Amino acid sequence: MAVRARMAAANRALHRLSLPQIQEWDQFADRYNLVARFSFGLSQLSASAIFTGFATKWLQAQDGLTGSANELQIPLTPPQSPTVGDNIILVPSSPAPGVVRLTASQPNATGMACESLLQPLTSANRKPRDGHYRTAGFHVFATGSLTADFQVLTRFVAVAFRFVCIATGQSTGVIPIGVVQVAA
Repeated sequence: MAVRARMAAANRALHRLSLPQIQEWDQFADRYNLVARFSFGLSQLSASAIFTGFATKWLQAQDGLTGSANELQIPLTPPQSPTVGDNIILVPSSPAPGVVRLTASQPNATGMACESLLQPLTSANRKPRDGHYRTAGFHVFATGSLTADFQVLTRFVAVAFRFVCIATGQSTGVIPIGVVQVAA
């Protein structure tokens, strides 16, 4: 599902909310904004912006993990608790030409996934820039499957990730983990 299609689906879901659901999202937005403002200095977001953000991330994660996402299954009630992420460490490497590999220290917690983010760099002298990472894929690391490989075309790639709650679409901020020189 493309970006515009995800946004349109999230907007349709927003318009399907009942009055009690809208009130729940308004209350959630009040709590969310209080934490965002005092903990991170972030600006206020409307309940509809928060809902749409979670819904689009949920659709993106479902599409990335299962290959399809049904907009009628978007969670219509706000999450009951914050998502703080997971307790794993990801290490980037390049085991083969044109491949970036992420290796997890352990399996993801139940209900959590990792959104892998890559940023091509034109040279080793380039520094990664905030907002320029692009989603490479979603992965649930499990016992016996602690690696994820991504094909890349550039020699240097900045690697980051974020944790995503599969059930709600909540996600952590972007966590940069380094620059990889891709094997030639």
